[in-house]
Amino acid sequence: NVTGTVAIANGGTGNTTSRGAYVSNKSNRQQHLNGSQTTYYLTSGIEYSVFSPFENPVFVGVLPDNPAVGDEIVFLNGWNTWITGRFSIMRGSPNHSINGVTDSIVFDTNDVRLVRLTYVWSNIWVLTLE
Repeated sequence: NVTGTVAIANGGTGNTTSRGAYVSNKSNRQQHLNGSQTTYYLTSGIEYSVFSPFENPVFVGVLPDNPAVGDEIVFLNGWNTWITGRFSIMRGSPNHSINGVTDSIVFDTNDVRLVRLTYVWSNIWVLTLE
């Protein structure tokens, strides 16, 4: 965890702090998904920003089928485009559950800004919302 101002060296890569320590945090890797692809196989350690407006096909994110305990995937709703049910999460394995439910999750509200999925144990994903 880094607190306070983080100075980045001129021409640097963004991987150093003011003390020169390397910051390695998988959840900081980001990828933008624009909803033009209907099914996307997700990768652990990525923070996805999802843009899926009404004119695009419904976006389906498929969780990894063989995750490791502690793997995490994050979704951001920065464009308020989930209210039309344009975004859903599918289990990668039929044996997996998300918060105890063995079904896909469909988002139909813009009140959710961030979704975090964490693989906590054998076949168990935990979904938290912010």
